[in-house]
Amino acid sequence: MAKSRRVTGPLARTNSDDSVPRNLIDFAVSLSHEGMFAKACRILVSSGLAPNNEDMWKLIREKQPEGPLPIIPETTSAQSISLNDDFDVYNILKSFPKGTAAGPSGLRVQHLLDAASIPLPTIIGSLLRRIVNLLVSGKVPQEVSLFMAGGSLTALSKLKPGCAPDIRPIAVGEVLRRLTGKCLCTVLKLRVIDFFEPIQFGLACPMGSEMVIHGIRACVEKFWNDRDFSVMKVDFKNAFNLVSRDAVLQECANHFPDLLPWVAWCYGSHPYFFVAHYGSANITIRLLEQLKRILSAANFCIKLGFATSDEAWCQAQLGLNSGGLGLRSLSLHSSSAYIASVCSSGVVDSEDIHLTNAIDHFNSHVSPIEKLSVNSIISSPVSQKLLSSKVNDLCFQDLFDRSSPANKARLLSVSAPHATSWLSVIPSTSQGLHLDPIEFRVAVKWWLGLDTSQGSQCAFCPAHSLDPLGHHALTCKCGGDAVLRHNALRDTLVHFLHRAHASVQVEVGAGLFPDHSQSRPADILLQNWNLGRPVALDISVVSPLNPSTLAEAGATFGAVLEATESRKHQANDEKCSALGWVSTPLAVDSYGAWGKEATLFLAQVAARLAIHKSLPKSQASFDLFSNLSICLLEQMPEPFSEEWSYLDFEPLGVLCLVTSARSKGMMLKENNTLKELSLWNCGLQLEGIEEVIKGVQVNTNLKTLDLSDNTIDNKRASSLGKNDIILQ
Repeated sequence: MAKSRRVTGPLARTNSDDSVPRNLIDFAVSLSHEGMFAKACRILVSSGLAPNNEDMWKLIREKQPEGPLPIIPETTSAQSISLNDDFDVYNILKSFPKGTAAGPSGLRVQHLLDAASIPLPTIIGSLLRRIVNLLVSGKVPQEVSLFMAGGSLTALSKLKPGCAPDIRPIAVGEVLRRLTGKCLCTVLKLRVIDFFEPIQFGLACPMGSEMVIHGIRACVEKFWNDRDFSVMKVDFKNAFNLVSRDAVLQECANHFPDLLPWVAWCYGSHPYFFVAHYGSANITIRLLEQLKRILSAANFCIKLGFATSDEAWCQAQLGLNSGGLGLRSLSLHSSSAYIASVCSSGVVDSEDIHLTNAIDHFNSHVSPIEKLSVNSIISSPVSQKLLSSKVNDLCFQDLFDRSSPANKARLLSVSAPHATSWLSVIPSTSQGLHLDPIEFRVAVKWWLGLDTSQGSQCAFCPAHSLDPLGHHALTCKCGGDAVLRHNALRDTLVHFLHRAHASVQVEVGAGLFPDHSQSRPADILLQNWNLGRPVALDISVVSPLNPSTLAEAGATFGAVLEATESRKHQANDEKCSALGWVSTPLAVDSYGAWGKEATLFLAQVAARLAIHKSLPKSQASFDLFSNLSICLLEQMPEPFSEEWSYLDFEPLGVLCLVTSARSKGMMLKENNTLKELSLWNCGLQLEGIEEVIKGVQVNTNLKTLDLSDNTIDNKRASSLGKNDIILQ
């Protein structure tokens, strides 16, 4: 098969010729899939790795000088510090930042956390406590410190305008040594505070940086006109590597003698540092291009690609708990951050003009009963989270008050508990928690109440037009999408019930009644669930935008869900009672808001899941609701989720989108102007290609078809009758 030029556009694959290092892109993508978005972005804005040349090695040797071994001072102290049996090492492990890097051995904090979550004959916490006590005692052979007190060294470029190129060495030590240090900091916290106060604001001093910043600012402003007043900032060059080890050990012996064995073990030798290197090219990351690629690969768009209304942008700036996207407005929330920072520093001056301006700005964005004063924050300090929530609440209420009845119903649903789980979840393909770029784009557009219809007719019942908010597409009985969505939701719940060790049967009840009715009141039947009685679960997905109930849905959250639960009880209670079952309707609306009975039942499932899988209940609940939320979005009805405006995306009639085989065939029939079509990596199977074949045979203008990265053989592809087909 002859190969044609590749399809271009944001959704098409491109062969980039730029010099952006692929390994960093892949690394950032992998971090985002693990939920470490901040770390992924830091990679993009960094100056990259230093080049692998003689200059780099020379700078490393200069910054890591090797001096004489220090003299270990003698001490007549009592025994070294020892952790008590009730000391919780597990909590110290959890205090490490998520995704903490490993040292040279490759041992990670997550490895220890995973081991602690598994039932073992010996509790991992007690073993770690014994290891920490052994290390603190200084009785571990000194040869071990050469490796455990060392680390991996990464040389980052340090570029400053007008200055010679420099490096910033980043050392990552062994996890067990860092764990020991954290345990000692916890044990010695009160002693450290007594010794160092008030001359240092780093160790054992929460919000120390805020104290320094606001304290110096207030002092400078107070003495600004005093000619004899001055402030001096002292910065030591390469302080950690050039400080005298002898002086450190002597001070430790004088003031913390029980800590000396551990400090001497760590700093009494010349430990090894292994220099990590990832390539010889000088890496200069172009921020905007990199950021666009990583966010696209992680299914988060640097731009959504469609125009937003003022109302949609206002909703996007709301927090997730209010149905927004969490894109907080700096102009709205900056005063909250400043006020909270001043409160945390303990330096609150009633005459501070900056604080007064910040409070005035905050008061202009909250309701009258939530307004602050300088005296109120002095007597009762506030957090940024609390202040931002007050601003957020007024923004939501303002948006709600000026919305139409349909949008009011939508806003109440998207702000319901668990509705935004799909936005909080880590986009993991292996766990099925992944939306492809088009699914994510359409979901965001629909979530914000933007027009998804484009004035189109329903593909399955042409007599009906698609409404802007997607109500018809979500409730259309033709095409089978409603049944597919219902069954997918049922199967997802069944999966979690199996994990919770529940006895599950699916679609039970047909033919069990005296009238031989084929109705099935139990989408899922659970044996021995409710006080030993079977429970019949009846799943219903409803739309809060139904015209007949729009007034109630826009006035009271859950009105449609309660009506659905009541209707299901009327239909099923008598039948289930005759069989000895307990009828439990599980009602959820199309935005992911669950009814009261459903929420209560799912909480019970999460509790059982937490017990059987040794998970925190909050984590089990989040996993359950996240999977159900993603399932609802993945099962978007085709007339809605295809977003027909993409057909005119390329001026020359080039189409590149990821949809089902049936929809691809329908679009090919309806769009005879297409000249090139890219269906690469669309998950097409042999049984689904027939629909594409039908569409291709009708579309006589199609000249190029890309079917690479699909489960299609050459023989079947040749049957399409096209001369220019790209296969993998």
